[in-house]
Parts: sequence; C-alpha cells; structure tokens
Amino acid sequence: MVIRRRNFVVYAVAACLFSRMVTYIGIPSILNHAHYFLLLIALIDRIYARKDLKFVTTYLEFLLVLALSVVVNWVKPVNGILDFLLILQPIILYDLLINADDSTKDTLKKVVLFFVWGNLFACLFESVVLGWFSDSCVGLLLGLGAGSHVSGAIGVVAFFYGVTNPDFSRKKKLIYCLHIVVPFLTDNKQSIAILVVAFICVIFLNLKHPRRLLYYMVCGVVIGVIGYFFIMIYMPALFMNLSNASLGVAAKLSIIPKMRSLSSNNLLFYLFGLGPGCSVSRLSQMLPQYPFLNQLCTISENYDILFAYNQSNYLTNSVTGSSAWMMLFSWAGIFGDLGAVGVLVIVAAYRKIYKMSGTSFYGKLMIVLFVLHGCIFQWMDEPVFATVLISLVVLYGSGKTEQDKEME
Repeated sequence: MVIRRRNFVVYAVAACLFSRMVTYIGIPSILNHAHYFLLLIALIDRIYARKDLKFVTTYLEFLLVLALSVVVNWVKPVNGILDFLLILQPIILYDLLINADDSTKDTLKKVVLFFVWGNLFACLFESVVLGWFSDSCVGLLLGLGAGSHVSGAIGVVAFFYGVTNPDFSRKKKLIYCLHIVVPFLTDNKQSIAILVVAFICVIFLNLKHPRRLLYYMVCGVVIGVIGYFFIMIYMPALFMNLSNASLGVAAKLSIIPKMRSLSSNNLLFYLFGLGPGCSVSRLSQMLPQYPFLNQLCTISENYDILFAYNQSNYLTNSVTGSSAWMMLFSWAGIFGDLGAVGVLVIVAAYRKIYKMSGTSFYGKLMIVLFVLHGCIFQWMDEPVFATVLISLVVLYGSGKTEQDKEME
C-alpha cells in the first residue's frame, strides 16, 4: 500500500489492531498507543484540508470541558490532551471514516476483516490445538490483560455484522455464524447477554405504533416465562447470582460517592470531576505505567485508592466478584475525570452517531451495544474493541434495506 495522507486513518486502524502481536515479542509496549497519534494526525490533516467533519462542535465542547477541569483541579494540560485522545477515539474514528473515499474504505475493509477472521482462527487454534480456554484464549490480542473478553466481544460484533448484512448471500451469512463460537471459547457470554439487551433496546427505540409496542410486550412476557422455567430446571444456580443483583448495582454505583470524597469541593466535582486522568478512567490507569511522563503529566494516586476500594468489596473485586458489578467502568471514568458536563458532551456525541446510523439496524444496534458495554467495564476505552465495532458500523453501509425495514 502506497503511503498517502488519506490513508492515515487506515494506518491508525492497523496499528491499533495488530500492535499487540508486535509488542508481545519484545518491542516496547508504548507502540500499543501509536494509533492514537496517527488518528490525531489524520484528524489534523482533515481539518487542515477543510474537509467535511461532523463532530467539530463535539471536539470544541469537549476541549472546553477539559480546559475547565484542568484549571479547576490544577492538573497539567497534557492530561487533558491525552484524555481527549483516549475518550474521543471512537468518535474521531467514526468522523474520519464516514466521509472517507471508496478506496480508503476498501483498504479498511481488508484490514479489519483480516483481523476479525484471524482472531477467530487464532482462538480456534489456541483452544483446539493448545488447549487454551477461558481467560487463556485471547486470539490475536496477545499480552492484553482482558484479551479473552475483548476477543469474545469482537466475535459477537463480527457475527451480527455477517448474519444481518444485506449484501451477503445466505452461504456467506452461514459462514459468518462461525464467529459466535469465539465468546464461548473465551468465556465471554456476557457480551452475548448485552447484545440481547441492546437488541431489545433498539427495537423499543424504533417503535412508533402502540399496537406493535403491545405486541412486543406480550412476546417479551411469554419469552420471559419460558426462560424462567428453563433456568429453574437447567440452570438453578443462575438465580443465586441474580439474587445479588441489587447489592451488585449498589456496590457498583458506590464509586461515585467514593470519588466525591477525594474532592475538596462537591459542586465542582459533580460539574467537572477530579480532573483528566485522576479517577478510574483508562488514562488514570495508564499514566503510572510510564514513568517518563512524570514531568509532563499529573499522576494522581486516586486510581490506586479507588482500585483498592473496588477490591475491598466481595461482589466487585477481581477474585470473588463479577466484572458486571466492577466499579471501574467507562462511564464512571468519564464522570470521575470530567464530571456531569463531560458526560453530557459524550452522551450527545453518541446520540448523534446513533441518529446518523438511523437507517442501519446494525449501526444502531452496535452503538447501543457499545454504550451498554461502557456501563459494565472499561469497554468504551478499549481501543481494539472500539476500532473493530466502529469500522464495521461504517463498512456495513447506511442505505435502508428491506431487511432493515422488517427488523424495525
């Protein structure tokens, strides 16, 4: 591939997807973050060329929130720049791809699908040949702590991309069904459950007629009753875990008052957070891992305090707890870093993406899936998952099809 300015976004995607394999063999791990800067270069180039961008207002609003949070919390400006790249990465990628030319999209499609299929075959090889299952089965995401979960989620996204794609033949859709084995090999059935919830959410968001709403409600009750008896007969232990749901949700949300206790001003905390990289965001987790940033960034001890608080609860810690109740999730990180104002800007941005994907059932489903994942763990800050999901949403196309109409 000839090195061209228009392909910088593709370079960023490739760097994000394949860097783990390179750093696994000993290349410095800082390379895992090269895609953020390639993406920034692509964005600056697009702005310099005065090409159409749909989220300029979002960028300006977010920069303003970052600046206010930096000033209020006495945090170094570099923290704000890094938080801009990490939190807005999916939005920037979507903005750059929706207006990309056909040549760029063709190249992107080859790169992303090569990774997706490579990840499937890697998971099959690791499980069948090497005997790696559950957390040991990571696909192509070697060396990534949450590699098994991310690989499983990518399998779910790829599966639904294939089976609902109106451009695919029945044979090709059947082949894409192979991807559904990945979440089972990696023991990430949680993503399948979130897909079901997202599917229901999108159906209800699309409903415009009361009769159809009543129809789906009746169907939901029937399915719920059947599911209840099925679980009671075949999976009775599941109800023991569900009985802790209210306690788990309460424990998960307790991170908010805990973060507030680390601020000297409650009002400013609720408005602008603790400052970029000073709560439970991905940036807060990453900064201590790179000592050379000490002079450039504010490295807070808040993350260690909050992580210890998470580990102190038997429902949320990494040994006896469940990731469903873990306090370290994406939306908590955004709120902790930038407060309610920052959350509102991000919610508005994803709402805009949802509306722009409004003619594609797959696009709307994946955006809801992505946002719901952010309520569970740091999924919205996981660059590989975000890159695959956003890329497939764009590649899926935005034209309304008969299948889309039927599913709506």
